[in-house]
Amino acid sequence: MLSSERNATERPEEASRGYDVAIVGAGFSAISLAMNLLRVLRPPVSVAIVGDDPGFGRGTAYRTDLRVHRLNVAAARMSVYADEPDDFLSWLGSRYGGVSPDGFAARTDYGLYLRDRLAAALRDRDRAFRIDFIKAKATSCNLQTPPSFGFELDNGETFRAANVVLALGVGSADIPAADQIDDQAEHRIVRNPWRLSWLSRVRAAETVLMLGSGLTMIDQVLALFARGHEGKVHVLSRRGLVSHSHATHKLAPVTPARPESREISALLASLRAQARETCAR
Repeated sequence: MLSSERNATERPEEASRGYDVAIVGAGFSAISLAMNLLRVLRPPVSVAIVGDDPGFGRGTAYRTDLRVHRLNVAAARMSVYADEPDDFLSWLGSRYGGVSPDGFAARTDYGLYLRDRLAAALRDRDRAFRIDFIKAKATSCNLQTPPSFGFELDNGETFRAANVVLALGVGSADIPAADQIDDQAEHRIVRNPWRLSWLSRVRAAETVLMLGSGLTMIDQVLALFARGHEGKVHVLSRRGLVSHSHATHKLAPVTPARPESREISALLASLRAQARETCAR
């Protein structure tokens, strides 16, 4: 079975197959990894991609259809292939003509780019490279003997894999003090802002409160304005910080300094210190 979706109607012996690699997740990280595995692994190889995301291959960030939602990295640095740094620029140029490498493309375009490149990678792959798309949710993963991982899915299927990649995304943050929310207020609370149907429930003159001041807040405010919202928007944040705008001039790349410690906290502190030093030049 090549480049196919499986469902619970298939034979049990098919569902219990083993794979060289299992990728759990169906968003950007999962699909971009799969595309690069198609390039670097030598067949025969088998890969399973497990996920029930309706925006398969686009994930939360790139499934939006609102063109006001933009990439926060310049187009010239958004190729899915490290050895083809101009690939995304070329794709944009084929659709829209001349595109600035320093511009910030619409995220919906990037989602389409990912799907186009995945389709091309599947079409051109060696036929000994099997890749299965399993539309289901993984409910358990257990280490088995000989060294492999056994998966159970919410549709009753099982399979095994020698290597596992978890590409699960960040999910949605929990609502603070959710158990103290009045029942009458529940219908006014948006728990997942990326289900953009919430925008249709907001009247133009109503006041909106955003919890958090990061990039998601900016995206949602832009979406409100795009729909003609005229009411007040309050933003509540523990630190009261808003994301910086991009530099107006290019900075030359520098070689990262590597601290002796490999602890995440030490690596992060070193990165922040080097960023401050570079920006101060």
